[in-house]
This record gives sequence, structure tokens and C-alpha cells, in this order.
Amino acid sequence: MALFLGLDLSTQSLKSTVSNITRDVICEKTVNFDRDLPKYRTQNGAIVGPDDGEMSAPIALWIESVDIVMSALKSAGVDFRAVAAISGAAQVRISACPSV
Repeated sequence: MALFLGLDLSTQSLKSTVSNITRDVICEKTVNFDRDLPKYRTQNGAIVGPDDGEMSAPIALWIESVDIVMSALKSAGVDFRAVAAISGAAQVRISACPSV
């Protein structure tokens, strides 16, 4: 039976949901940035400062969270060979990007 993987990247976490064709949830895993990736020293998913009102999040934190959530899904027995589609959503506000 086909599986579908949904990923939701928010300010404070990466959530994953695996469902089947009838929309039954097979597995859900979440990586909370503050709790699960303390080496980045985030508060509510972001690094505060140095300027007043400034907040940022390292891209490496997001990439590492994908690795963690995929490992958790694998450990839970999700058969990735059965994944027919992947969907993603990101609700992260980016105020400025440096020029390339």
C-alpha cells in the first residue's frame, strides 16, 4: 500500500506525518529545535540578537532536523520504498537574504 510523507517546518520544530491512501496516520515524529538540538542554543526555535528585535535560525539546524526525523521514522518501521509522494510546508519568516 502506498504511503505519503508530509513535512511541516515551523519556527520551533519539524513535524512529519506518514499516512496511507485512506488518510490513516501511520506514524508521526517531531523534532523540537530547542529540546532536540540544544547545541544551536535556540530559544523558541531561533537565536536572538545581537541587535534589538533580531532573530535568526541556522540552516544547518533545519538540515539536521530532517536527518533526525527521517531516522526516527525509519526506526519506527516506516518503509520508505512505499512512499509515493512527499509534501512539504514551511511557515518560517525570512526577513532578508544576503546577496549571492
